[in-house]
Amino acid sequence: SVALEFGGRAIQSLPLEVPANGAASVSFMPVTITGPNMRGVVRVAPDGLPLDNAFNFVVSPSRPLRLLVIDSGGAGSVYLTRALAIGDAPRYEVVVKPPDAVADADLQRAEAVIVNDVVVTAGLGRRLATVLERGGGLFVAAGPRAVWPSDVDVLPGTIAAMTDRSRGTEARMGALEFAPPVFEVFRAPRSGDFSTVRFYGYRTATA
Repeated sequence: SVALEFGGRAIQSLPLEVPANGAASVSFMPVTITGPNMRGVVRVAPDGLPLDNAFNFVVSPSRPLRLLVIDSGGAGSVYLTRALAIGDAPRYEVVVKPPDAVADADLQRAEAVIVNDVVVTAGLGRRLATVLERGGGLFVAAGPRAVWPSDVDVLPGTIAAMTDRSRGTEARMGALEFAPPVFEVFRAPRSGDFSTVRFYGYRTATA
């Protein structure tokens, strides 16, 4: 028999037959998660090796990830917020603010901040650093308008000014690393050829 215990009480016990040299599974009834970090245990009936007869786990209720998007508005903001709105693993609770309207309460509530192509002053940069200090996330999208203060040293590299290739020979991508999750969908054959893409402006970053 295989039993499920949750929050210190027995939920359900089911019979299970496992073939020799094989595997089997069982599905328990749904359980309502009433609070964070609830402890569950799956137990099998006593046998000759009792040390592995209990599997412990901890679960918490699903809730959206609180994001603060610092954005000056425009088409880029619309695309970003619409993309975040369809996320479900996790879901996102998004607040969009221009740089000069970001309050300390916004930063304290956010679990991650997206800085979307805006000018970040030294004061705002130091306030964003506090998000990282308490374990939050920070994503900086360095578009053509973006400026990051040089005296706020929290990024993994230095972002250079824009390089304009609109009046000369455009830039092309020489190599692409497909390991990051954002590029996984392009790994398969005939899933897009990045070498044909032309770039008329870009930034370099020094680690």
